[in-house]
Amino acid sequence: MPPTPPRRVRHRASLRIPEGQLAASRPAANQDEKRPTKKITKEICIACNEETYSTEIVQCASCPHKYCRACLESLFRLSLTDTTLFPPKCCGQLIPLETCRILLSPDLIKQFQDKKLEFDTPGRTYCHRPTCSTFLPPSTNPATCPKCLTQTCIKCKNAYHGTNNCGEDLATQEILRLATTEGWQRCPSCKTMVDLAHGCNHITCRCRTEFCYVCAALWRTCSCAVWDERRLLERANVIVDRNLAAEGAPGAVPAAQRHVLVQRQVQILVDDHECGHDGWSRLDGCYECDECYDILPWFIWVCRQCDLLACSRCRYNRL
Repeated sequence: MPPTPPRRVRHRASLRIPEGQLAASRPAANQDEKRPTKKITKEICIACNEETYSTEIVQCASCPHKYCRACLESLFRLSLTDTTLFPPKCCGQLIPLETCRILLSPDLIKQFQDKKLEFDTPGRTYCHRPTCSTFLPPSTNPATCPKCLTQTCIKCKNAYHGTNNCGEDLATQEILRLATTEGWQRCPSCKTMVDLAHGCNHITCRCRTEFCYVCAALWRTCSCAVWDERRLLERANVIVDRNLAAEGAPGAVPAAQRHVLVQRQVQILVDDHECGHDGWSRLDGCYECDECYDILPWFIWVCRQCDLLACSRCRYNRL
């Protein structure tokens, strides 16, 4: 029997890893726990002055002010029924929907987009039925109401009358007659009716059109006076009386001295008739807002240039 050949054994060199490197190469069991987490801070809402978690707050794109979810929703909902607040803005600059979409409900976003279409439509048409009055998006004549299915003529705004000539828009004619009686003016662009309570004849409509309150011409294209003398004196007297009352001497000033104060205030109003309301001071006490006429029991804001009194809503979102 032939001898068995010796078995060849191939020796492999073993890889030795130092103990320190071996420990470092093993994944840590709590590696995720050691990752730094983003710290959630609290911010102050400019509207309610309450501290809110940063995840529930949004900062305006053009100013440093921040709004919490509740106040932001409130502002957007109010703007749906108050054209002076639409579209929502802060410090005169728009609050873009995209910057705050995450804090608004889908239903509110849909309502806002529908209202934007309505307000952006020139010569808007509404259902002619008084019990409906639904906004009718731009369409060919006639426009069919999506709610009550009645047809409205987009030219005269009355019930659709086929190919016959349009009759008068009786509702609009009635409003125009009332406007003439009350001294109102109509924006030449969006046709919104404007009532000037105080201030000069330079009107800036919510559609951003600037026009003259006297003749409705675009601003600086007419020769009308900047101020109505009666409104100017009324406004100057209101401011003087208010300042004297704040100083505790409403009736202690002689007539001649009061006349000087009124004339001085008249000149201030004339010089600052295009005030941008860039500087405000807090005035403690119970006052009425010059813009919305709300009564503020604790404090109000006063413009340091034109002495306009404004609540926080008007200061930040309306002016």
